[in-house]
Amino acid sequence: MKFKFKPPIVLTPRFLYGLKIDNGYISIDYSKRRLNQGATNRNQDECRIRYRYYIDLPSGEKHTSDDLQSGFDVKRGLQGGLADLLSFLQAAATDYFSNIRITASPTNGATLYINCQRTTNPKDNSTLFPLSVVEWAMKNKREISKFQREIENSDKKLIEE
Repeated sequence: MKFKFKPPIVLTPRFLYGLKIDNGYISIDYSKRRLNQGATNRNQDECRIRYRYYIDLPSGEKHTSDDLQSGFDVKRGLQGGLADLLSFLQAAATDYFSNIRITASPTNGATLYINCQRTTNPKDNSTLFPLSVVEWAMKNKREISKFQREIENSDKKLIEE
């Protein structure tokens, strides 16, 4: 297999297209599993792409899934799938941060105790990925956002398949 890509895309240690962020890697490939197995509307099923992605954190922790699927614009390929994955990571990081509640309580006039507590909401985007991935995404939200915009708004094909 011959890999052709342009920055910011890199060839990850998994020998897949992806990005390097904070000494971690996001890799993307096509899933081997069909969409909507058992779906009754096969035409709809055939118009979408399922992706397998890998998130390798700097800590050595790894996360993989093939729950990401395209819309009906299948011409976007791996580049579009990567942009979509970055959007979901941003959404997870945003919701994670919005669920942190900070309370401050003065005790003796000179000391201020601050308590940070994360509340959970099973309906928000912070539950899309394992907590360690979401915390990593929050820490790197600016870089993830930059890459997402760069990939999404590029007039060029950054990944040649």
